[in-house]
Amino acid sequence: MHVFNSFEEVPSQQGMNVTLTLGFFDGVHLGHRRILDRVGMFYDPGVQVSGLVTFDPHPSELLAPDKVPQLLTTKEEKIEILKDFKLSYILFAPFNAELAQMPAERFVDEMLVRRLGAKQIIAGYDTRFGSGKRGDVELLKKMGAEKGFTVERIDVVRTDNKSVSSTAIRELLLKGEVTAAEGMLGRPYAMKGEVVKGIGIGKKLGFPTANLKVDPKKLVPADGVYAAMCETGGETVKAAVSIGSRPTIPLKNPDRVIEAHLIGFNGDLYGKELKVEFTRRLRPQRKYGDAKALAEQLAKDIELAEKY
Repeated sequence: MHVFNSFEEVPSQQGMNVTLTLGFFDGVHLGHRRILDRVGMFYDPGVQVSGLVTFDPHPSELLAPDKVPQLLTTKEEKIEILKDFKLSYILFAPFNAELAQMPAERFVDEMLVRRLGAKQIIAGYDTRFGSGKRGDVELLKKMGAEKGFTVERIDVVRTDNKSVSSTAIRELLLKGEVTAAEGMLGRPYAMKGEVVKGIGIGKKLGFPTANLKVDPKKLVPADGVYAAMCETGGETVKAAVSIGSRPTIPLKNPDRVIEAHLIGFNGDLYGKELKVEFTRRLRPQRKYGDAKALAEQLAKDIELAEKY
């Protein structure tokens, strides 16, 4: 699978049968997976090309800066997940002013058909593109009849009678409902980042923690204590993860931090990359009477986290 960062980087596909899909694909959830599985059916190196056209950064950064959603997957995470699908390439089209102002019809004709050689487009039911988001599946079908490509629509995917969408998953995570979010994603929600030095509170309480620094654009679940799996250096261990501002500890200007206690792990993690996969929310953040009461609760949290 090749990764391209501009339309110009994509080599000519002349003489090939090119199948494309397009969208932001944040989270690469079950709905996205259905689309990608269908696109992958047309993957045949040397004969058929299957491509994903997505955008970077999120279009809202340009179109509605005050309403930019936090990301379920960073660009790096998205690439890693998409390696599991039969894609010839991913194109991260730079979402700039020119692309934002481009009419949907021109985008299809110039970018998808002429430049990328689309012969077939697999589109989700809610696909939108072009200036003012005027492009949709119906426009694709109309233009397909004129330009010589076919269009297939993929309908909504539901779990527990709820429509799967990136927005729905964000809402679940912001309530701490990581198990329900996993049901829509098809895998545990994960974060990855560098382990940085904290203020050493966990170690003083007898439970050393790895403080995780994540991409500021990445969505962090609601404050609380979670059971998780942590991966670093090829090793995977169970963990109790705390997210919040440490209400029991008297701090003048407390930051919101992500602290992971890796159960049974004794290595040095400072400066290393750590991946956290959330499996269950154990409890909300609470303020305890003193450090001793907090330490007692942490011991209970770790015992419970070890069961998941």
